[in-house]
Amino acid sequence: MASSNKTSKAGGGLGDRMKNMTDTNLLLTITIVVFFAMYIGAIVFQGIGFLKPQTFFNILNPQAALIITACGMSLVMITGSIDISVGGVVALVSMCSAVYLDFHNGNIFMAVVISLLIGLAFGAVQGFLVAYLDIQPFIVSLAGMFFARGMTTIVNTNPFNVKNEAFVALKETRVIVPGFGSVNKIGKYVDAYVEIGVIVAILVVILLFCVLRVYLRHICPV
Repeated sequence: MASSNKTSKAGGGLGDRMKNMTDTNLLLTITIVVFFAMYIGAIVFQGIGFLKPQTFFNILNPQAALIITACGMSLVMITGSIDISVGGVVALVSMCSAVYLDFHNGNIFMAVVISLLIGLAFGAVQGFLVAYLDIQPFIVSLAGMFFARGMTTIVNTNPFNVKNEAFVALKETRVIVPGFGSVNKIGKYVDAYVEIGVIVAILVVILLFCVLRVYLRHICPV
C-alpha cells in the first residue's frame, strides 16, 4: 500500500511538472526533441558519417552568423515587435566591412567598429520612430530594409571575396575541440574543430541568456 502511494506521488509529481511547464520551456523541449529526431534520422538514412562529432560541428560553423542574428531578433520578438530590416542591414554591414578591408587596406578592429556603428545607427533611428513617434514597427523596418539594400548597392554592386590577409587568417582559424576527434578513412586521427564565429555566437547566446535572466528577475518579477 505504501509503495503504491509512493508510485502515485511520483507519477503525480511528473504530471505536475508537465502541467507547470511554461510555453517557452515547452517550445524549447519540442525544438530539442525535433532536432535530435532529425539527426538520428540522418544517421539512419544517410549513413554513419553523421556519428562523427565533426559533422555536427560542420552544421554550426556556417550558421554562426545566423545564430547571432537570431539572438537580436529574439529580443525584438520577446517585446512583441517585429523587424524585417535585418537581412538588409546585415548585407550593408557585410559590404561596408568587406569594402573597407579590401579597398581601403583596413584592419579587423576598425571593421568591427564600423559594423557596430552601422547597426547601432539603424537600431537607434528605427527604435526612435517606433517608440517615440508611434509608427508601426513593420512600416519602419520595411523602410529600413529598402534603405539598407539601396545603400548596399551604392557602396558596391559587384560581389567579391575578401582577400585581406588578417581577415583570411582569422576566418581560417580553427579552435580544436578536445576529445571529439575521429579517425578518417586512412586511419589517421583528426581533431574536431569549430570556427571563431561559433565561439562568438556561443558568447552572444550566453550574454543574451544573462540579460534575459536579469530582465525577468528584476523588471518582470511576476
